[in-house]
Amino acid sequence: MAPAMDLPDDLAELILLRLASTVSLIRAASTCKQWRRIVAAADAGFLRPFRSLHAPAIAGYYYNSDNFTSFAPSPPAASTPAIDDSHFSLDFLHVIVQDIVDGSRPQSSSSSWRIMDSRGSLLLLDFAGSHPDDGVRSLLVCEPLTRRYQWVVPPSAGRGFGGGGCEFSRAYLADGAEADEAGGRVGMSNFRVVYELYHHRHGVSAAVFTFTTGGGGAQFSWEEKAIGDIAGSSSCMHVVGHAGGSWYLYAPGGKPVVFDGSTAEYSASESELPLDADNWLSWDVMIFFPSCFRVAEGRDGHPRILTVVPGGGALKVFARCNNGGGEWVVEKMIPCAAAMRRLLGRPASSSSFGQWMSIVTTRPGFAVVSPQVREGRWFFAVDLDTMEFLPNVKYDDGKEFDILELYKVFL
Repeated sequence: MAPAMDLPDDLAELILLRLASTVSLIRAASTCKQWRRIVAAADAGFLRPFRSLHAPAIAGYYYNSDNFTSFAPSPPAASTPAIDDSHFSLDFLHVIVQDIVDGSRPQSSSSSWRIMDSRGSLLLLDFAGSHPDDGVRSLLVCEPLTRRYQWVVPPSAGRGFGGGGCEFSRAYLADGAEADEAGGRVGMSNFRVVYELYHHRHGVSAAVFTFTTGGGGAQFSWEEKAIGDIAGSSSCMHVVGHAGGSWYLYAPGGKPVVFDGSTAEYSASESELPLDADNWLSWDVMIFFPSCFRVAEGRDGHPRILTVVPGGGALKVFARCNNGGGEWVVEKMIPCAAAMRRLLGRPASSSSFGQWMSIVTTRPGFAVVSPQVREGRWFFAVDLDTMEFLPNVKYDDGKEFDILELYKVFL
């Protein structure tokens, strides 16, 4: 049999296309020059069909804590090699930090970085040393696996937005406006960052940073986007959760607002948020108590609204009809108080235990809830499909991986 190096390119390409995962492809490309040349072809003749045949694999999850930003690899599937978490370290950022506002170099530490969003293989990060006085800050987009990065610098340090007088609220990562040469919609050569800005007593607007690379080199641009017709006259919008690649927000006095990460567009939901008779708080009041309700992602990828029934010891789950595009309706009611008492060995006579609780965080298909009691804090993971309560989640100084917000990255 001929050595692997003597295989014709077309036959080698067919073999590489049959690899089970992106991890396996990366390892194969690193073993010989011929395979690396095929995979990295300038016209993306290989990567385009490979991406069409293989869904991106989840590399793992980043999360913010008090003193660090860290990575937890995803458990490998049977056909996928284990992830080496050292490849996803952010230590390379410590040597490239500089204050791009006034030219100084602040001291960097792992606690200086905070993850704001993730999409595809990219992270959007905020660095504490890059904030000008007006609060419209510079951010950084990076790809941990390749250690590439790009600063996102607002024009005139943000003072040009809307004539000035605006305040930075948050930012989101979004796909590029068009697919790149390899057919990818988001990567270090093709992405957008959307700044959400509040104008004091004048509503909300957005500014879109677009970055692309091509034959002419790197190109970037800023474009302001009016979203007042969607956000209404509100001076702020509240984030209520993330599901299916979209962020869900609420503008007091209005309908839910969705930021779609694939289109970088805001849209207002056509259906009102449901408010049932056993909930005596209005949404405009509940929004200031985010532990009362959250948007979570179901295992089907569609959003769910989770609400705590005040004093009722139950979690109510709402879903949208018509495969996620219709009206919000009650999908199920999950009794929580009795399950929490049982797992903690509390007698049934402790009927008040768990009647009041909060939603701590969510995961795809799960919610983490905590009873509001004086003698301590416990956390329980609830399977939203089976309504099963998992064993008590450990609580340690308020910061455990199981109760933190996670930012998913793909290979």
